[in-house]
Amino acid sequence: MILESILKNVHKYEIKGFLRKNGVDKIDTRLDSHIADNYKPYVKIIEEEIKEKKINKKLLNDFLMEHICYSKTNTYYTFHLSNFFCFDTLKEDQLNNFKMQNPELLFDNLLMDVTLESEFTLCSSEVEHKDNCISQVSFLFYLGTVDTRAKGLTSFFSNVIIDVKQKLVFIKFNSNLLDNFNHEKLFIIERLLNTITKNSVFQPLNIGFGSFNEEQPQRIIFKMFSELSLEAEEILNKRIPDGTDDKIKNFLKSVHISQNEIDYIKQIKAVVYQDLSDNFQGDLFTNGWVFRFVFREKDYTRASSRTDDYSPIYGSKVYWNLKELIFKGQKMNDAGFKWFLPGNKSPILVKLESKNNGIIIQYYNDKEKNNQKYRKEKDKFVAEKIRKYLS
Repeated sequence: MILESILKNVHKYEIKGFLRKNGVDKIDTRLDSHIADNYKPYVKIIEEEIKEKKINKKLLNDFLMEHICYSKTNTYYTFHLSNFFCFDTLKEDQLNNFKMQNPELLFDNLLMDVTLESEFTLCSSEVEHKDNCISQVSFLFYLGTVDTRAKGLTSFFSNVIIDVKQKLVFIKFNSNLLDNFNHEKLFIIERLLNTITKNSVFQPLNIGFGSFNEEQPQRIIFKMFSELSLEAEEILNKRIPDGTDDKIKNFLKSVHISQNEIDYIKQIKAVVYQDLSDNFQGDLFTNGWVFRFVFREKDYTRASSRTDDYSPIYGSKVYWNLKELIFKGQKMNDAGFKWFLPGNKSPILVKLESKNNGIIIQYYNDKEKNNQKYRKEKDKFVAEKIRKYLS
């Protein structure tokens, strides 16, 4: 039986789409209630169709897991994976034996088969295994229920990813449910980390994690910021007409400014860059851009700048005024990035924040078509970026 509180993790129109895709007929006429927080009619249809073999438990489980673990999770807490039982080669038969020897880890367990009674209960585990190596282990934990304004009591889950390849741990949440849960965020994080590292059920995996040091997250975020910003400046510079530097020099001479000529040229060109960025918006920056940043010097916030529509920050006066100072310090407290995947299936729109010696990843939805799709591909891209600059 599928619990109504689990189904409430998915929007009703998405459930209808799933049912129609799998050949279920007369959905609307079978719904005897259209009250926003009443999902019982959907539960009834699903159970009837499973009975009639129009859909099966595995198909339903894949649909729910896609939403609960990916498209509805938008806040990730990131840590360093310091230990794992197998970073090396593991053949398929060895992996299968490991699964059989550890049934308590609930490998490939169906969500419909779980009894949700206690908080922080493991529901299912999945392993991604390729080329005789484990690339990722995924755990789904039931944390409890949240009474939401729109849907009433909703089952709250956390998806914990052990990224073996990138040696990172991600603890993922639906931010709306996380903000309204009856436990503090740090308590939840600590409880989950203790579970996967100290609970006897997880001991065979020998998982170890570590926080980043205080400066690592800030330097990782800065390097991402720097990578896109230097690329953007190079693109903008190519758009400046030939002879601009000479014109600026002549102007400076005409007003009798002779010292710090190079600095003044940079400052004046920055005004041209701002204008170009505003006029072209994102059309120039094919790989992506920065759309927000928070820069602090010691204990003081020097600047916080963002664009409301997630457009490039390079049209901002604050960015150019602080650019040299930011690059000198090579640390960034948080920044928002818009990256484009190959083929531009759907842009990555994300904020990375340095907090509590870790990195918090926040996905945004800018209402572009299919923005919530390809989340797994986006996660992989961001994980690779973190690892690239962590090394």
